[in-house]
Amino acid sequence: MMLLLLGCAQGSLEITPNPVAFGEVDFHAGEECEPEEGGCAPLDVTLRNAGDADLELVSSAGYDGDYLCLSGHAADTELDLGTLPPGAAVILTMSICGYEPGELTSEVDGTIAFDVEGGDLDWSFTPIRDQGGGDTGS
Repeated sequence: MMLLLLGCAQGSLEITPNPVAFGEVDFHAGEECEPEEGGCAPLDVTLRNAGDADLELVSSAGYDGDYLCLSGHAADTELDLGTLPPGAAVILTMSICGYEPGELTSEVDGTIAFDVEGGDLDWSFTPIRDQGGGDTGS
């Protein structure tokens, strides 16, 4: 008896860094964190196809524009970064654009869920408003 095993080639998403920890983000200056200005604390995230087949890089849910800005992409709609062949990567520039009332000095976190295995991009930040004049410890 002959046994034939067929493997399915598939893409595999590798995200670096993940999670994306922005740390404290100062909103005291205000206008610099506006989406029109590109947001605060921009960071580049690399999404790489570490598999052996093409990978459709789509997040059906998109991302929350109340908190994040993604350079070149609209908030609160499907996020489609296209097809990545094996070994290819795309750079996604993320920044912080806002926070909700009551969240000041509390960690805010979320996830951009891509529709592929291993496709959760976790992020966090703590909004602050540095008024200056405090003890800096020096």
